[in-house]
Amino acid sequence: MGAQQGGVDYVEMEPPPKSFEHRNAETQLIDNLFSGYNPNARPVKDFNQKVHLNFSIQLKQILKMDLKEQQLTTALWMNYAWFDDYLVWNPEEWGGVTDIRVEIDQVWKPDLLLYNSISDSFDSNYPSKAVIDNKGKVLWIPPAIVQSACSVDVQFFPFDEQKCDLSYGPWTHDFSRMDVHNTFMIDDRPSGDLTYLVPNGEWNVTSFWATREEVDFGLDNPYVFLTYKLHLKRYHKSGIMNYLLPCLTVSILAILVFILPPDAGEKIGLAITTLLTLVVFLQMLGDATPATPDGAPTPVIASFFIYTLCMVTASCVLSVITLYFNHRNVGLQKPMGHWFRAIFLHYMPMIIRMAPPGEDRPPVFGSRYRAPREKDAGDVSRDEICVDSRAEEVKALNNGWNDNGVCENKREYVSSPEAHALLTIGREMVTELQKLTQKLTDDNEEAEQQDEWVFASIILDRCCLYLFSIYVIFVTIFTIGQVPQLLFH
Repeated sequence: MGAQQGGVDYVEMEPPPKSFEHRNAETQLIDNLFSGYNPNARPVKDFNQKVHLNFSIQLKQILKMDLKEQQLTTALWMNYAWFDDYLVWNPEEWGGVTDIRVEIDQVWKPDLLLYNSISDSFDSNYPSKAVIDNKGKVLWIPPAIVQSACSVDVQFFPFDEQKCDLSYGPWTHDFSRMDVHNTFMIDDRPSGDLTYLVPNGEWNVTSFWATREEVDFGLDNPYVFLTYKLHLKRYHKSGIMNYLLPCLTVSILAILVFILPPDAGEKIGLAITTLLTLVVFLQMLGDATPATPDGAPTPVIASFFIYTLCMVTASCVLSVITLYFNHRNVGLQKPMGHWFRAIFLHYMPMIIRMAPPGEDRPPVFGSRYRAPREKDAGDVSRDEICVDSRAEEVKALNNGWNDNGVCENKREYVSSPEAHALLTIGREMVTELQKLTQKLTDDNEEAEQQDEWVFASIILDRCCLYLFSIYVIFVTIFTIGQVPQLLFH
């Protein structure tokens, strides 16, 4: 029969045989305890009795939070404690040995598993030794590198908060065979242990609460689950340095394209380089975030990048249009149309306060555009020679112009053979002078038209500079306003 001491029933064992005297008491005790012990049977003498398992988790470090694969990798210390009715002894009979350490495979261990584990071995507990005291209490604290599935929310990435669950429960033992309780408390509330947590450079652990629930799978008895809810909050520094500031820099570079002179060939090079840079950042963003369903909200930072991409693309297109305006061949292409002239030479300069070519000040607000009077190609200037139409006579020219614009001549007629030669020479001189005058007039008109196209390119650049600057400021404020973590940081 067993002896009772201090309220604990001890199993009376035969004293060690003399052949074992060369070994110490601990070795002899382990041999006697596990002689005929079956680690597959629950450690209770009464089959209808439950095994009460005390369980807790100590979080050591957040190793990796993979948003793309929706995986959380953590370093944990697991704390298991239960009583084994068959591993009890009287220390006085065994040389004062009060506890022993054995391999965990030698004793019965609870099949408590992480239900949302995605590691290759599923159960990633290291097979450390268990500590057993003389009252039958088994303490097993294995370390583990745990990979668990985590449903992530990337709406506010990279200023997001993630909530990941670690759901532990028995795999084969229902509530009638094993009961599980969390032993670690914070302010009388079940929780995971964060005492020795190693800080992470990207994530801040704000809470690690635990809940116990009995889940009914439609069987005879429910199963007990302990769910540890890990609340992670990303530090804002990495998001600002890696995503927000580079995107703002690219936006500013896209705006600087319109500060370069319209005839600068580097405009296109800068615009395309800015576009390629933004595409690289978009690729980085795609590699860091998972694909979202059609009904899920688009990440705010992705929307910000898309808005910026539209602006940079528009800057490339408008830079091409600006260069086209600046290098337009007015001699081979059609002149500027009426509505085009009204927009770029009157209304837009009136808004941004720039003086059109040939004027000293910008158009007055509210004024209407008036098209310039077209010159007749047959018009001649007042410096041209006025010749009488009579073929047989030559006038001694002493020309003057009256107030009505009529050429008044004082004529002295000379009728001689020399007059016809003089008349022919005069007509040739007039024809050449008219051609020269027409050539100078055409050159001046082409120069004026070229100046108008150049001015239109400058106007387009200046308008794009103002509009895109307002666009960047608005999109930035709108994006920050969409992220409450930044507003209430």
